[in-house]
Amino acid sequence: MNKAAASATFPGESLKRRHLRSQRPITFRAFIAYADVAAAGQVMNAINQVCRAAKRKHVLKPMLWRFNQLASPQWRDRAVEDAAEADIIIFASTPATTFPVALEEWTSFVLERRRGQSTTLVALLGPGDTWTITLEQPRDPTSPMRQSEPRDLRCVA
Repeated sequence: MNKAAASATFPGESLKRRHLRSQRPITFRAFIAYADVAAAGQVMNAINQVCRAAKRKHVLKPMLWRFNQLASPQWRDRAVEDAAEADIIIFASTPATTFPVALEEWTSFVLERRRGQSTTLVALLGPGDTWTITLEQPRDPTSPMRQSEPRDLRCVA
């Protein structure tokens, strides 16, 4: 639920009911692509910590995919659709493993599918090694971006 909907008032709605509506848990959809079980476990722990620390209650809806599934033609399209619906896309690895080459191609499919939306990608490469980037592209690939819009991408440190 967006902030505008949470703060909107409705005729005849009591203050108590409005407060209860604004306290409903927020669904947080996380697409998690992982190298191995250890990496997936680290991501789930990190997300749960963030959700617990948030002011409002969150309900985590994880979508877990192994790296090798993203490279498989049998699963790739379904994974792209899941990622297109996610609030965040996380790639999880451990220091002993690396990101497969096919992950770059899969990511380009996701970015094309999410064109016109802000997309946050997080790479967890092991304990203490996390990178975040938010990308935004114009909805119409043939139109130039307006001057007030971000150029190609914004980095979040």
